[in-house]
Amino acid sequence: MRPLVQLVLFLVLLAGSALVAKALMDSRPEPETEARDIVVPLVAVSTVSPRSFKLEVASQGEVRPRTETTLASEVPGRVTFAAPAFEEGGLFAEDDVLLRLDRSELELALVSAEAMVRQAATALERERAEADVAARAYRDLGSGEASPLALRAPQLAEAEARVAAAEAERDRVELDLARTTIRAPYEGRVRKKHVGLGQVVARGEPLAELYATDAAEVRLLLSDRELARLDLPRLFGAEEGEGPRVELSARFAGREETWLAQVVRTEGELDPQTRMIAVVARVDDPYGRTEAHAGRAPLYAGLFVSARIDGRTAHDIFVLPRTALRGTDRVHVVVGEGRLAFRSVEILWSDDAQVVVSGGLVEGDVVVLTPLAAPIEGMRLEVDVSPGLDESQAER
Repeated sequence: MRPLVQLVLFLVLLAGSALVAKALMDSRPEPETEARDIVVPLVAVSTVSPRSFKLEVASQGEVRPRTETTLASEVPGRVTFAAPAFEEGGLFAEDDVLLRLDRSELELALVSAEAMVRQAATALERERAEADVAARAYRDLGSGEASPLALRAPQLAEAEARVAAAEAERDRVELDLARTTIRAPYEGRVRKKHVGLGQVVARGEPLAELYATDAAEVRLLLSDRELARLDLPRLFGAEEGEGPRVELSARFAGREETWLAQVVRTEGELDPQTRMIAVVARVDDPYGRTEAHAGRAPLYAGLFVSARIDGRTAHDIFVLPRTALRGTDRVHVVVGEGRLAFRSVEILWSDDAQVVVSGGLVEGDVVVLTPLAAPIEGMRLEVDVSPGLDESQAER
């Protein structure tokens, strides 16, 4: 009987616990429910319309002289004079004397050559006189037509040839004498000198490397797509004032300096390393030696510069702030009754401030300018009408 009593007591306790639990659950207070507000993001927008925009192409390049020369000696000799400007970096004007070579041997050679000319001229006069004597003798004693040999024609021609050869040798020595004075072929600077005072040089030996300062050039590599923005043929060669304007910039002596240049030609082949086409921009008077450019910072050869090239004007395009672009080719637009939509666009040109869109938008589209933390297509937006992009920035 004892196990039966224990079982009955267990069942009674279990039933009582269940009743107590039910009573507690029935007596608990009902939780208060509160309606949650849906937060709709407030965004700035801009309604787009087609317009015209002057494109730019950005590139970089190294400044190099337009004209470079290796100055060489045309005669052998010892350097007896070197101009103060004949130093690396020295500035010189056109026709300035840079070097002089010893003239002693050539002056002696000139005396000898002039003596040979006089001897040959004397022999020619003697031969002419003998030819006259032979002609008179034949007229007095001979009959028929005289042969050239009888009239001493060959001897006369030989004497004339000796005179011509002697005069040519004299002229050659005089020319070599003039070449002992080595003058600057143009206004420029000395890049590197190879000889100094007292040094003996051979004919054809390099004396210095020079470059002209009238103009400098910058070779700018462009892709085929960038070249199309300039609307230039690949074999373009500009007449004076025809090429696109270029603004060069670089940091020089602690300041940001700019120089104006002009595209003057495209090169006739692709760059072998980059497979890009090169356009050449020219800067006149890079060292500011003329009054028109006085005070401008010098544009040194070898300086690495950034370039902004004026391109063609694109029509019927849309200009957006750079902040409106999401990723590389997408923007957010407001459609319907304030709903978010994603739109893929074609980017024609962009910089740090603006994006020029050539496809993917139509007139009247409302583009979202405000970044969204977690955008979901179709989500509701509250629109804050913004003036958008300033016209003065959009139309250049």
